[in-house]
Amino acid sequence: MAKKILYLQPNENIAYLIHRLENVETDEVYLAADAYPEFFEDMVTVRLLKREAEFLKKKITVVSQHERVITAAQNAELDTRAGDALDLDESFRESTVAAEAAAQPSGGDVVSDEEVSVRVVTPGAADDRIEKMPPLGQTPKRSFGQPPLFAERRGEAARGAAQVVGPRRMRIFFVIVVVVLVAGGVGYYALAPRVTLNITPKKESVKFEFAVKADTKISAVDLENNAIPGQLVSVKKDVSDTFSASTRRSNDTKATGHITIYNEYGSAPQVLVKTTRLKTSDGKIFRLAQAVTVPGAKMENNKVVAPGTVTATVEADTAGAEYNIGPSDFSVPGFEGTPKFLGFYGKSSDAMTGGGAGSGFAASPEDLAKAKVALEEKIGTISDVYVKGNIPQGLEVLPDVPSDRDIQFVAEDPNADGTFRATLTVTVRVFAVAEQDVLALSEHVISSRAANDAEPSGLASRTLSYARAVRSQDAASVSFSATIDEQLVRVVDGSALKNDLAGKSESEIKDMLRGNDAIENVELIFRPFWISAAPRNPERITVNVNEG
Repeated sequence: MAKKILYLQPNENIAYLIHRLENVETDEVYLAADAYPEFFEDMVTVRLLKREAEFLKKKITVVSQHERVITAAQNAELDTRAGDALDLDESFRESTVAAEAAAQPSGGDVVSDEEVSVRVVTPGAADDRIEKMPPLGQTPKRSFGQPPLFAERRGEAARGAAQVVGPRRMRIFFVIVVVVLVAGGVGYYALAPRVTLNITPKKESVKFEFAVKADTKISAVDLENNAIPGQLVSVKKDVSDTFSASTRRSNDTKATGHITIYNEYGSAPQVLVKTTRLKTSDGKIFRLAQAVTVPGAKMENNKVVAPGTVTATVEADTAGAEYNIGPSDFSVPGFEGTPKFLGFYGKSSDAMTGGGAGSGFAASPEDLAKAKVALEEKIGTISDVYVKGNIPQGLEVLPDVPSDRDIQFVAEDPNADGTFRATLTVTVRVFAVAEQDVLALSEHVISSRAANDAEPSGLASRTLSYARAVRSQDAASVSFSATIDEQLVRVVDGSALKNDLAGKSESEIKDMLRGNDAIENVELIFRPFWISAAPRNPERITVNVNEG
């Protein structure tokens, strides 16, 4: 295998280095990097060198005494050789120098003023083009295939050339060459052939119908059996209004309250029956609302050390506001004339309340019936729209499924002006399913029935409808028919398309696109505008699929 040494020049850019590689006829190249180790600080540039070398089928071995250069080259998977390029085999190096000298035109660095033919090869380009580059005014020119004037030379010939070219002239040529190389590198990438395809895939509307069972006894979607969880949801609606009572009644009321009864008589408990009288010091009688048992007192040496106590509810014996008394002491008239009379007594710590006398209103059965009918008319029919707006978010009510209704009517006591307020509450129980469960099942149906080269365009284009719902006898499940209206989008494999189009001419590309059944229309853009073929490198082809 033929070999050659290339010396990396100070400030040399990747574009010019790749161009030099193109013009090397040997398959294996040793790249002497010590003149410009900074080249290997940019890993993007090093990896680009690796990629373009592979494209040109060149094996590159980086030769350097700098450890960081060797490391960078190895990270880019380039072959490396540590040491000075001068240490390479002498005969190989001499033959390489001789080959470069033979490639130089006669007359040294200056060539004729005729136009120079430059072979511009962009990595991955569709075809190799020869373009004429005009001479750079009166500036001496060099063939891009030759090392730059400022190239690092080895041996006496290099030192002699340095003595001929003065420092000032050297700087001028250095500036000119750097500017040309930078401009060439920028132009190389700016004008590198690229192709962009903006594709609109074909769409088709499809309709799928399938049977579904919504069951309250399951908690997860069963794709195999087309079953989803169901649930019963209650929705309430109530309405209230004020009505007039037509019946008058007595409003005499008895005062009520609480007293504590004490047992200082003995250790035995004492039962006091319902309606047992308790009398205040001024003779007002109150009666027990319920029977109570007064615990026995705590005794020591036949003496009471702590009375037994119980709290009881009492009601005045007679209606009237005069029984709304404050905290008072009570005796038990039933024990009067016995030793227990002094041993049992009562005390109240709060006032008695509620006693009064007078007349008021009462709502008759006819009044209540009229109020209920009026509220039913006012509440009206609970529509499906109302139900849907008042169930938890994310649930869908199945149509045509009978709903259960419960009606509750409550009326308050009339006020002093003879009016009363009544409320009617209607509770509707409906059968509902979670929208996400229906969507999961619909995705399964679409994926199993749609063609392999088509996919759903998204939820925005999908509509679901339900029909023929039938509830089971135990009301635990509902079977119904679901219909999906969906818009499917044909799948365009961008990666495969780029590989198929690489290197094809414009006419070939158009023929291939016309024959692709998945494409509705396509916008084909060549850059720069004068090219008419796709690059051979698929990475320079961009495929944009617009599914909107």
